[in-house]
Amino acid sequence: MRMRKKKNCAERMERCSEIWIKNPQEYKGKWGELFKNGNPIHIEIGCGKGNFVVGMAKKYPDINFIAIEKVEDVIVMAMEKAVAAELENVLFTDMDAERIEDFFEYGEIERIYLNFSDPWKKNKQAKRRLTHKNFLDKYKKTLRYGDYIWFKTDNRKLFEFSLNSFAQENFKLENITLDLHNSDFKDNVVTEYEQRFLDEGMPIYRLEAVNLGWEDNRKIKGGLKMFNANKVKDECVEWIRDFFDKNGKGCNAVVGISGGKDSSVTAALCAEALGKERVIGVLMPYGEQSDIDCSHLLVNHLGIKNYTINVKDAIDGVLNQFPKDLEINPQTRINLPPRIRMAAVYAVSQSCNGRVANTCNLSEDWVGYATRYGDGAGDFSPLSMLTVTEVKAIGRILGLPEELVEKPPIDGLCGKTDEDNLGFTYAVLDRYIRTGEIDDEKTKARIDEMHRNNLFKLQLMPHFEPEI
Repeated sequence: MRMRKKKNCAERMERCSEIWIKNPQEYKGKWGELFKNGNPIHIEIGCGKGNFVVGMAKKYPDINFIAIEKVEDVIVMAMEKAVAAELENVLFTDMDAERIEDFFEYGEIERIYLNFSDPWKKNKQAKRRLTHKNFLDKYKKTLRYGDYIWFKTDNRKLFEFSLNSFAQENFKLENITLDLHNSDFKDNVVTEYEQRFLDEGMPIYRLEAVNLGWEDNRKIKGGLKMFNANKVKDECVEWIRDFFDKNGKGCNAVVGISGGKDSSVTAALCAEALGKERVIGVLMPYGEQSDIDCSHLLVNHLGIKNYTINVKDAIDGVLNQFPKDLEINPQTRINLPPRIRMAAVYAVSQSCNGRVANTCNLSEDWVGYATRYGDGAGDFSPLSMLTVTEVKAIGRILGLPEELVEKPPIDGLCGKTDEDNLGFTYAVLDRYIRTGEIDDEKTKARIDEMHRNNLFKLQLMPHFEPEI
């Protein structure tokens, strides 16, 4: 049934102009600038009246959402809901899903939601289905290895068609259910159509599809080859086992737990390699820490032994004892906490027959985002040759909660994310590290300068060699 034309639609659209992107093609590779943060971006293709995207944006304020809808009379209602909710992490636009690669760079979005898409019931209309192989191939040009498509529908034939289509196009299928609302899935946000079908007693079909790239492993846009997260994860697990066999047989892995992706993935890798009974987490809040729940979520998810050491007194004690004629500069305030925390991790490690895990990744090390003798220290380093993008992919393979994999790292001083401070995204940096390719010369120059200036952090301490 065709929707009745809304009165004053144009005027209502204009009243939502701050969240309505009229020329989406102009923001390819720049969507993060619109949100003014470095948070991950998820998109919904066909947002309807907006119940889903508004609900998700409320539920996950640290994720940015872009809602796509071609019908103005529908999208205006969705935008008005977002405005009423005073959301700052959702934008709306009109674009054709067939041209999705014209609006988003590879790796710019991390998840696609397809909710109750038109089933196009006739066989001759199959190519118009949003899960047809032609569309899936286009989605792959925006999603990285390990990123997800979440799909739900009331149409059994479309669901069966989609199962085959995802499998044939090299997506891994997870969390398949033929009756969503009688399943164990707890993260559902109900759409307008979904509520109608529920009221009628109809089952909802749902699946998650993980992008595994192209089977022929051809290069994709930007020259970046497919990253095999399963293979690298298994190799890293074996490497950790080998390290402990040679450097502390029977010892425990001790990991400083921040609740972010790096410590989460490191702890999960150690648990798989050694068994959870040989992994110890150290939680180190500074007084009352707002995100400490993420650390608790990780240790409970993995089932590992953990200790909490509040570092506030130690950090404040050092700062309070500074001579009055010696000014404490901002870098001192930034770097002292990770150095105190690493001292605490080593104290726990030495008290429980441990080896300390370094949790730095290649991207952060590349531009110096690690504190020497702080989080840059450790006895073994599982992630130091893996980019942020690759670490996230491994985190998903390990089955870590999404909020841990996607938790944006912050500087701990002014609350800004790493990407805010860097002035570029990790997706841009990772592509440059792996391929040498970058679109903006100013960004290239900044990355190169930061890399040169921070190389000393990755090298052994210079030492004098006397001629004796």
